[in-house]
Amino acid sequence: GDYAGSVAFYRECLVLLGERGDLRVVGDALEGAALAAAAWHQPERAARLLGAAEVLREQFGGTFVLPTDRAAHERALAVVRAAIGEQGLRDALAAGRRLTLASATAEVHVMAPPAAAAHAVDRAAVGLSTREDEVLRLLVAGKPDREIAETLFLSVRTVERHVARIFAKLGVRTRSAAVGAAIAAGLVEPDIPTTN
Repeated sequence: GDYAGSVAFYRECLVLLGERGDLRVVGDALEGAALAAAAWHQPERAARLLGAAEVLREQFGGTFVLPTDRAAHERALAVVRAAIGEQGLRDALAAGRRLTLASATAEVHVMAPPAAAAHAVDRAAVGLSTREDEVLRLLVAGKPDREIAETLFLSVRTVERHVARIFAKLGVRTRSAAVGAAIAAGLVEPDIPTTN
């Protein structure tokens, strides 16, 4: 979507709502900005904003208005978890819960989209082989090379070569960047935990 336009809207909302003291809706604006941060490959910022929004939701009784709000929240959490791991997610959420309202608002005001070329991946142009696609899906699920090798009945060295080719095709250098680029390009869906 138009994340830049959305973030500009959330910035305006935060100023107006902060002046009015409507903190429940401020939480919604922080949540929306967090979704943009996740899409922009800023997982730590996304998690901090989600943590700050959680505090406001708890304090002022806010809920997800639509089922799509809950789904978007879960998707953002999954993207962040895939990029920085479970412990990184927990740490960043906790940091966000400790932010003052002014600090959380400042996070939104300094947000900027990544350089267009930094994460732009054209799904059709990537050209992953079937095996590379299988490796990528397991990589996104957080599996280490040894576990990927066992799952696909390959040697660890073969998996390492597949991972290196995936990095080259996505134009990235790290596993977390590969996860973010693959999710952003729609090559894979993040693993979103189901809630009952």
